[in-house]
Amino acid sequence: MDFHRRLLSCTSLHGARMLHALLLISGRSANVLLSTDLLNLYSRLGDLPAAACSFNCLPKKNIFSWNSMISAFVRHGFLADAFLCFQQLLAVPDLRPDSFTFPVALKSSASLDDVRKMHSLIAKLGFGTDVFVSASLINCYSRFGLVDNAEKVFEEMPYKDSGCWNAMVSGLCQNGKESDAVRVFSQMVKEEAFVDKITLSSILPVCAPLNDILMGTAVHVYAMKHGLERDVFVSNALIDMYRKLGYLEDARLVFNCMEHRDLVTWNSMIAAFEQIGDPTSTLKFLI
Repeated sequence: MDFHRRLLSCTSLHGARMLHALLLISGRSANVLLSTDLLNLYSRLGDLPAAACSFNCLPKKNIFSWNSMISAFVRHGFLADAFLCFQQLLAVPDLRPDSFTFPVALKSSASLDDVRKMHSLIAKLGFGTDVFVSASLINCYSRFGLVDNAEKVFEEMPYKDSGCWNAMVSGLCQNGKESDAVRVFSQMVKEEAFVDKITLSSILPVCAPLNDILMGTAVHVYAMKHGLERDVFVSNALIDMYRKLGYLEDARLVFNCMEHRDLVTWNSMIAAFEQIGDPTSTLKFLI
């Protein structure tokens, strides 16, 4: 039986438990690759205790199984358990974290002291130039309000991918550094970095606090030019930006051009009509 393929394609807890039983019966439950697949399967299906049981029963764990267990704890919101698991990994002889460990471990950090220690370890192990790890550091420092630290990580990167640019723009926006976010976004465009829907959804909300309709319009034109204006998140950000700046007709035009709308879209348009005291149009949207 091809356990690996079946574990990857399984879509139910009942199926996962049957495969688990077959692994035990066949004597292959100690296989680190298959048990890690099982761990990931249980995590994906929402059974964290079973995932942890699969992990704990492994007689010998590799870095992939440790990474999977840390990720499972983070995915289900057990951040303290994830950080404890990371600390246990550090105590294992002849095993060290890799570039996949730190991004999830950083999400579990509960204090700046944890982040700084992890940052030191990242530098010591030579992962300071890894774009995935660096983007996670930028996100983490921004989460704790240390935008200067985030910018230092960003500026020291020899190469930046879209994830790093997006992390920096988003971090500045989250910390009320709207002008700096616009500066980084402009630099991003100038250097022809890949701008995606995440970038635009992050930068559009700063146009209203800056009262900068020119910037908002420029971003809108960029989105149209690159085929991103039809993305629901970008369109919602455009509607909200035009609404807050008082350009309700432009907000309506964006709404009318949308192929798919979610609850945020409808709420934004309802708020737009309420903003100008137009109960008739508001009622039309509600009915």
